[in-house]
Amino acid sequence: MEAFNAACNYISEVAYQQKTASQIILHGLCYYDIREKFGLSSQMAVRAIGKVKAVYKRDKKVNKAQRRIRKQIVRHLTAQPESDMPACLAMMSVIKDAERLGDFSKNLLEVSEHYNGSFTEGKYITTFRQRFQEIREMFDKSCKAFVECDEEAAHEVVALKNIVSRAKLDEDNKIQKLLADMFGSKLLKN
Repeated sequence: MEAFNAACNYISEVAYQQKTASQIILHGLCYYDIREKFGLSSQMAVRAIGKVKAVYKRDKKVNKAQRRIRKQIVRHLTAQPESDMPACLAMMSVIKDAERLGDFSKNLLEVSEHYNGSFTEGKYITTFRQRFQEIREMFDKSCKAFVECDEEAAHEVVALKNIVSRAKLDEDNKIQKLLADMFGSKLLKN
């Protein structure tokens, strides 16, 4: 399983560098390399390429869905200007934030694939756990606010978002320090 995952990481790097998610192109670029480097059977090499393609395809789908939903909201507001503008704008913001969180999660996964240390201990784990809890709480309250049309829950989400936003600069600095600790200061120059 480790060899398969390592092969997927390798394929993902190639896909990113070549700016392609085409299974045919990735097959041509990676097939023999991953069989040799990671000792995968022919079937497992093809599956690894397919898995990476599926991840990129899903990401594209999420991005398209996010844009489609935002367009529908704009059409709704155009056709029915008496609609609740703040609620529609809030929904657009939540949708964009959800897409960004997905991208952020994907980026964290990519960072973890290149990091040989442990993320379960050390000086940054408390910060990450706290941020995870805040985001989980915000998602739970957001779901409640939308599903139940709960205005009080919506106000709580806005208040939580403001708290998280105020902490963002401090968190960004901590993340920069973490990256410097993990990969060296040369990474931060880009």
